[in-house]
Amino acid sequence: MPEDLIPELRKAIKEERLCRVYDHYLGGIREFPTIYLVNNKVIGKWFASKRYAKNEYKIGRFLLENGVHVPEMYQMVPPDYRFSLFKKAVNDSEGVIDNWFILMQRLQGRHIRNLFKGKKKEVAVRQFKTEILKVLDLGILPIDCANSENSLFDIYQGALYLLDFEMWKKRGKKSDIEKIRREIMDIDGYEGFEDFVTI
Repeated sequence: MPEDLIPELRKAIKEERLCRVYDHYLGGIREFPTIYLVNNKVIGKWFASKRYAKNEYKIGRFLLENGVHVPEMYQMVPPDYRFSLFKKAVNDSEGVIDNWFILMQRLQGRHIRNLFKGKKKEVAVRQFKTEILKVLDLGILPIDCANSENSLFDIYQGALYLLDFEMWKKRGKKSDIEKIRREIMDIDGYEGFEDFVTI
């Protein structure tokens, strides 16, 4: 990460610069209340606990190092210690970091369900299968990978990225991993993707 982005994260929180995406199922723009637009290349994702933030950060870095398409994780940011004797109190006007955040690469694209049927959607589903199989080969159990919002297809680069691994398990049970592998292998086109269910 080229610079200290924490002041920019504070500003994004104060200004409520939430990430927005067009959702054709809803017929309009949808905001993500836990993802802040820090700048054109970086987002700040809010987490309910240090455990979830740490899991997302560690698994994200591990997956990226092993060739899985995921956003680059830059930095974990702890909450402000507003009343600590050892730390300077944070002025509310600066934007308070009220819980754990991860600063990460901003991706631009669409969730699979928001791609119109056709070649791009089929390519996205094939890439989804490929990326999840890579994850399984690494011994990681992708708990909620069936949620179509946990991947993003960059229509300009033609690449699919997996997202949201705060609940994934680094050492999943072999039987659970094999169950997901069988389900993934059974996906045939987008219709199969819509029927995909995981643990």
